[in-house]
Amino acid sequence: MLFLVKKIVGFCLMPLTVSLLLLVAGAVLLWLKRWQRLARWLVTGGLAVLILAAYGFPGRLVVRRLEAFHPPFTDATPVTRVVVLGGTYSYSWYVPERNHAGTSSIARVVEGVRIYRLQQQPCTLVLSGIGVSQGMRTVALDLGIPPESIVIDNKSADTKDQARLLRDMLGTEPFALVTSASHMPRAMAMFRKQGMNPIPAPTHYLCVPGKHWSASYLFPSAARIEATERAEYEVLGLIWAKLRGQI
Repeated sequence: MLFLVKKIVGFCLMPLTVSLLLLVAGAVLLWLKRWQRLARWLVTGGLAVLILAAYGFPGRLVVRRLEAFHPPFTDATPVTRVVVLGGTYSYSWYVPERNHAGTSSIARVVEGVRIYRLQQQPCTLVLSGIGVSQGMRTVALDLGIPPESIVIDNKSADTKDQARLLRDMLGTEPFALVTSASHMPRAMAMFRKQGMNPIPAPTHYLCVPGKHWSASYLFPSAARIEATERAEYEVLGLIWAKLRGQI
């Protein structure tokens, strides 16, 4: 129940949701003479939130900071386990299982497979996340990973569960932890809180470091809205985890 409440509150605080609620409330109140001043403020606030999100302010700055917190995985680092945390996922009986894994999940499993192939010693690919782990497993098999080298965790609903449920399997031995770069600070903190020794392997960067300015920055972008939502999601996640003693 708490997990569902957390998700609902998080979605309600996303910039597009906030903007839409303000604009709808303002549009309704515009029809009532005594509330027109408040209506104008609500509409202005809704437009301001939408414009800031569409230009990625301050979302892209926050995401860039989160993504720079941990360096990329050093290819020469030996590990016996590569843990891939599941990301976006959507189920449909109409499409093959591999297509259930969303963009972030695909990026993560590809990075996990890449690190697995770098190892000179026996290695296990651990795919974690309820539902999404099956889709990632199919992708890993498509990429040539032998079935006996794959272990799936199909019980974890979120990062907290993944850190807790994988603790007995992973112990204190170092392992590569693969997730989106913006999610890495929270994931590393939660796994370390459980007494484990993850080695960060960030991927799926939303804000590419060193990218030069271009004329496209003058125009709003859905990608910048995505970055803003990601920034808000991770900041709220970090605050919640801190309050709950999970990091």
